[in-house]
Amino acid sequence: MKVQNLDKLEVDRKECQSYFKSRDVYKKVFHKMREKYASLGHFGGKIVLTKLTVEEKIQLGGFLQKDYTNNKTITISMTLLQKALEESKFSVFTWEEILEQYFGQPLLVKKEVEQSKAEQKQGFFQVIKNKYIGERGKQWFEKVIDDKNTALGYQLIQQQYKKDQEELETILKNFCYAIEHLPRFQHKVKRLPVFASQMTGNPHFFDESTMAGKLLLYFIQDYFDVDTEEIGESRPEKRNRLLYEAGILNDDLSNYVLTYGLHGIMQNGKLHEGIEGYYRLKEPLQLTLLTIQNLDKIWGNEIIYIVENPAVFSMLIESNKEISAICTNGQLRLSTMLLMDQLQEDSFFYYAGDFDPEGLLIAQNLKKRYKEKLYLWKYQKEYYDKAKSEVILSEQRLKKLQNICVDELEEIKEVLLKEKRAGYQENMVWEVEREKSKEE
Repeated sequence: MKVQNLDKLEVDRKECQSYFKSRDVYKKVFHKMREKYASLGHFGGKIVLTKLTVEEKIQLGGFLQKDYTNNKTITISMTLLQKALEESKFSVFTWEEILEQYFGQPLLVKKEVEQSKAEQKQGFFQVIKNKYIGERGKQWFEKVIDDKNTALGYQLIQQQYKKDQEELETILKNFCYAIEHLPRFQHKVKRLPVFASQMTGNPHFFDESTMAGKLLLYFIQDYFDVDTEEIGESRPEKRNRLLYEAGILNDDLSNYVLTYGLHGIMQNGKLHEGIEGYYRLKEPLQLTLLTIQNLDKIWGNEIIYIVENPAVFSMLIESNKEISAICTNGQLRLSTMLLMDQLQEDSFFYYAGDFDPEGLLIAQNLKKRYKEKLYLWKYQKEYYDKAKSEVILSEQRLKKLQNICVDELEEIKEVLLKEKRAGYQENMVWEVEREKSKEE
């Protein structure tokens, strides 16, 4: 007898599920009911349905014994749903039983749902850690998963987890393999597309716009403890600098620096005939990042003059044929920094730039980097008076001077705050030349 009752109950359960699953409207109704249960911990309150088709309204009205065909918005109380169930042939079941059968899993209250999601997430990242993370990436990965306040990359990974876990696993799998094999660890330098292709099969895997490209910069900054607070540095240059820390060249041809009076030795020990040719002809030469990083050694005179403006650079080298000089062209490209890093072994720098907030920030960055190897040349009021232009500095630009903290720039900083006018090197070109000739 009991077996017969159980068999009938199973038949009724299948009929009940068939009824609700064959009517599309109940997918929407049951999702709303489940959300309400998760929020309250029991069935109660009301659910609101919108944008139902006519057929869905008829399906709903059939069970609830209501006509909803003219309703744009339908509000249903749990009291009405309970009454309709008790008056139906499915009254032997509760709504909880029906929904658990429908979704194939137990109903959970909000706290339980959150706990379950947290456990799933923890399990996901534990699998990533066990399967893909190597020794070099272990410490960074643990920080980026656990510390949402300070870890670089935390938000990026969490967003992708919510969006697509399968894609995130693929990205992290390739990313983790790549960071264990950065060119710097093999004392090599590779172009970014080549490195990406060798590691992942996709030359664009670490492009700037990709998640992997962003994570790579975060990892490099953390692992190599790179200072990214060089005020005034453009975003592309900061990216180039970070990548180079890991032995990766992002832009090795268009990243160049204008030079004069230098010599170079190639990695095979021979003199670089191209550079030497320009030296003999007394002509300026654009050195690309590719050329610089392929040199074993590069050198110039004991004093190397560095100016911001190409016009000033031209005047300097035309009237002083035996000098060594560099032109930054108003920005500190990676090529400039790499060149100066090599030249500082045997030379001392004289740097002169524009008298405006941006120019002072460049001067400060150079002074902080090269310290006693670099002299800030002509940063006194007497030279500002000669260079002063009619260009009025806006308050927004003047605010940048708050970041100036190098002692040698204090005098010019105060003058700019008082005068509120920029001073440019072109206005003192002849003075630069005459002073330069005296110092030679």
